[in-house]
Parts: sequence; C-alpha cells; structure tokens
Amino acid sequence: MSDISEFSYSNSTFSKSTDINPIPTITGACSGLFSSNTGIFLNEESGLIDLMSSIVGDYVITYTVSDGLNSETSNHTITISP
Repeated sequence: MSDISEFSYSNSTFSKSTDINPIPTITGACSGLFSSNTGIFLNEESGLIDLMSSIVGDYVITYTVSDGLNSETSNHTITISP
C-alpha cells in the first residue's frame, strides 16, 4: 500500500460531562475501520466516540486500512474521564 493512513483526535483526554463527542481527523486513505477494546462506544466507520455511552478509562483506538492484500494500522490512545 502506498498511502500511509493516520488519524488523530483533538485531545487525548475527553470528559463525559463537558466535552462533545469527538471525531477524528484522518490523513491518507479514508476507507478504513476503527476498533478498540471493550468499554468504549466507537463508530467503526467514522471513529466518532459516544462519550456518554462509554465507560471511564483508557483506550487504544486502532484504524485499519486494507486493500485486500495488505493492511496498515495506526493507533491513538485516549482517556475518557467523568
């Protein structure tokens, strides 16, 4: 794959009580899927995080792009606070 895909959120810590649901900025190929560990409500296509539905804690979010033969992943760690 020639396009290296990366993503980022506006912060690394988000508050359930005061922040709006964050959505990432993607650079490179935009046809990947987002995933993470259990406890976070994450839209797998857009990367939008539903803060109110997520459990307070630390999460590693992974963005995976595949062309059918090869896959690339990019990771971003976030914290959801009360």
